[in-house]
Amino acid sequence: HHPYMNILKSSVCIPFRTTHVSVYKNTIKIRLNTNTAQQTTHKSASQVIAAFNDARQSFQSRTMFDLVRAYIVFSLCQWRWLVKNSERFLKLSTSVMGVTAINALLKATFFGHFCAGIDEASIRPSVERLRVNGVGGILDYAAEADITAPTPKKASSHTTDYTGGAVQCRLYDYEGEINCDKNVQIFLSCIRAVHNTTPEGFAAVKVTALGQPHLLERISTAIVETRKLFGRFDRDGNGKITSDEFKKTFLEIFCDSTEEEIVSIFDRFDCAHTGYIDYVEWTNAIRITELWHLMNRSKLKTLTDVTLTQEEYQLMSNMIERLNKIADYAAEMEVRLMVDAEQTYFQPAIDHMVLHLQRKYNRK
Repeated sequence: HHPYMNILKSSVCIPFRTTHVSVYKNTIKIRLNTNTAQQTTHKSASQVIAAFNDARQSFQSRTMFDLVRAYIVFSLCQWRWLVKNSERFLKLSTSVMGVTAINALLKATFFGHFCAGIDEASIRPSVERLRVNGVGGILDYAAEADITAPTPKKASSHTTDYTGGAVQCRLYDYEGEINCDKNVQIFLSCIRAVHNTTPEGFAAVKVTALGQPHLLERISTAIVETRKLFGRFDRDGNGKITSDEFKKTFLEIFCDSTEEEIVSIFDRFDCAHTGYIDYVEWTNAIRITELWHLMNRSKLKTLTDVTLTQEEYQLMSNMIERLNKIADYAAEMEVRLMVDAEQTYFQPAIDHMVLHLQRKYNRK
C-alpha cells in the first residue's frame, strides 16, 4: 500500500471497554462516530450534537475547498476502471513525476479527504473541529493483511510448493513477526493519541496486523471444528451434554484421558453448574490455547488435520501476547478499544480472542 492511498472497508466492530486501532502505512484515519457524540457526557467547547439530517449543520464546519475536494474524490472513486487499476496508475505516475510530487498530490486529495494526519500533532485540529461540531472520533491506524501466496525465500528452511499459484504448505517468515511487533508500538502510540486528543473516543485494532493471516485462518478452522464436536458429544441429540455423555465421548476421541481430567474439563464447560453443557456454554468455554494440547491426542482425523504445529502454537501465543499488551495499555490509559471484524475466514479466531478480552476488561 502507498503511504497516501487508503482503501476504506465496511466492517463490523466489536466494542469492548478498553480500546480499538487499525492499519495501512503511517496514516491515521478518523471514523465518524455519532453515537459517541450523542451518548457521552463529556463537555466539549460547544454543546452541539451532530444532526446529519440537517444539511446546513452537517457541512457548516467544512470550507469550500473541503467540499470541492470531496466531490472530486468521490466522483473519481465511482470510476471502476480507475479503482481497479489504481495501483498500476500510481506506479506509472510515480515513475514519471517522482515520489515527492505524487505524495504531495495524494496528500492534498485522497489522503487529505480520508485521513486526519500522520501523528498526534497533525490529527489534533481535525479531532477538535469534529468535537466542536458534535462528532466523536475513532482513531484508526490503517493496517491489515490478507492471505497471499508468499514468494519462496532461498534462506528459508521450510519446504514450499506452488502449483497454479496455490500454497501447498504453510510458510511463516520471521520478517512478518518483526513487523507485527512494530505494529504493536504503532497501536500503543494511537492509544496515547486518543488519550491526549479525544479521551471520550475510541482506538481501533486490526488483529491481522498482529499475526500471520495464514495462522488466523488455521486457528479459525480449529475453532469451527471444535464447535462441531458438540453434536458428537450430545449423543441423544437433545441439545444438552450430560456428564456421562461427555465422559464416554471424551474417552472415544482423546487418548490417555484420566477420570480427573475429564471431570475437570466438564466442570469448566458447565459454568452454570447445571449438570449439563448446552451449546452456548460449549462455545464460550472453548480456549484455543488449551485445545492445542487436547487435539494432539485426538483420534479423529478432522481434528488432527486442523491441529496447530508447535511453531504455529508459538506464533499464536505471540499474537495473543501482543493483543493483551495493547489491551493492558489501553486500560491503563483509560481509552476504549474496538477490534475490527475482518474476512470471514479469520473471524472465528478474532471473535475468540476478543471474547476473552471482554471477559477480562468489561467487568463493570
